[in-house]
Amino acid sequence: MVEQNENKALHYYQRAIQYNKDFWPARFYKGMLLKNNSTKKAYMEFLTCHRSIAMYIEKDRFDYQFLLEGFNARYFLDICQKWIKKLNKR
Repeated sequence: MVEQNENKALHYYQRAIQYNKDFWPARFYKGMLLKNNSTKKAYMEFLTCHRSIAMYIEKDRFDYQFLLEGFNARYFLDICQKWIKKLNKR
């Protein structure tokens, strides 16, 4: 994403998800990339991401914290909820 190459980023996020379906940071950013052009796919990614984050929080995990740029999982959970509502209206 940093390189402004969305296709390449989508490819790598999808590969990460294939290795670990509960790796919600990849799902979150994949949803962010899809939200403008593929709203149905983005909606599904945010739904799955929301479930994965909720389980992550419930299990009191912190293993992805170093990837969250100073934010916590609840912050990303909230963003997922907002995108789910917004994309559901489209």
